[in-house]
Amino acid sequence: AGHQIAHGDRYLAGEGGRGSPATLALTAIFWRSAWKYLARSYRYCFWDSGTILANLLATATSAGLSAPLVAGFDDRQLDHLLGVDGVREASLCLVPLGPSRELPPTHPKVPPLDLETLPLSREEVAYPPIQALHHASYLDDPERIRRWKGSLSRRPDGGEDPASPLVLVEDGGRPLGETILRRGSTRHFRRTPIAQDQLRAILRYATRGFEADFLDGIDTRLVDLYLIMNEVSEVPPGAYHLRATKTEFEQLKEGDFRQWAGYLGLEQALPADASAVVFFLADLERVLRRFGNRGYRIAQLEAGILGGRMYLAAYALGLGATGLTFYDDEIVDFFSPHAEGKDAIFMVALGKAVKVRSNVRRVAAPFAGEGS
Repeated sequence: AGHQIAHGDRYLAGEGGRGSPATLALTAIFWRSAWKYLARSYRYCFWDSGTILANLLATATSAGLSAPLVAGFDDRQLDHLLGVDGVREASLCLVPLGPSRELPPTHPKVPPLDLETLPLSREEVAYPPIQALHHASYLDDPERIRRWKGSLSRRPDGGEDPASPLVLVEDGGRPLGETILRRGSTRHFRRTPIAQDQLRAILRYATRGFEADFLDGIDTRLVDLYLIMNEVSEVPPGAYHLRATKTEFEQLKEGDFRQWAGYLGLEQALPADASAVVFFLADLERVLRRFGNRGYRIAQLEAGILGGRMYLAAYALGLGATGLTFYDDEIVDFFSPHAEGKDAIFMVALGKAVKVRSNVRRVAAPFAGEGS
């Protein structure tokens, strides 16, 4: 089944002669998140999948296994094989594990899975906008998949070896297994600085390349990173852009933007209290021109993977991290004119965690002109 899913010509055009020992498939049950977050939860499915994939890629790397990400597949065929309907539950991506090897010219057909499952709720609510959005990015024939596969123009990100460990044991951090067990989402940050070296290490490991069928080699990235530095040692507070070629900060404006960070994160205290907040933006028009509607999926998924790696690196160094939702247009406006024409994709706050028992508090909206 793994051969048919990941490398058979019915599912992944152009790779038909090779296969891997095992393939993992990630799916999403849309209504499980949509009951609370409505149509916006479509994004969250890819963010959550990206976080899972960050753990998987790090674990595979530590075990010496290749784990390329496959986002180009025949949706209907894969859904059918997995026994999901593509409406209530649908396939998101595939990860072949282990070395690729030659397949026999023919192999037996594998019947679709037909497993009994327990209901997750007494009631389920359909969300047609999510289904329409997902179906609009279907790939349904081999030639279309061949045209879709590839990448945007190559962008160097430092050329680091993706096979080296992602977790910073050499910098005094925790080993990978312990990091994954400890990893969670920080609920409260202490207003205290983190070291610049810590932030650079987190960003360096998060942006390290990975193998995917929509990327041209390990040095490509679809999303751009912007930051609000609240309290990072030896870095003036302000708004920054992370240069793609190196882990270098390009200052866009200087000043105390804690209040703005909180406001952009849906007026929550978490990003206001964090030492640094990372915003993922993408030129979606450019991505969609190259990949069609499916480009929306992969931009969200890549941001989730990079965010998941930030979680791992932060927790390895004894810090905290949390992913947040946000005000889309306001983020772009805040970082413009540099971010003009881009779209907000994801947001991660970083800092020193503190355990307190209190309700989530909110911050006031920044006064007019503060971020100009």
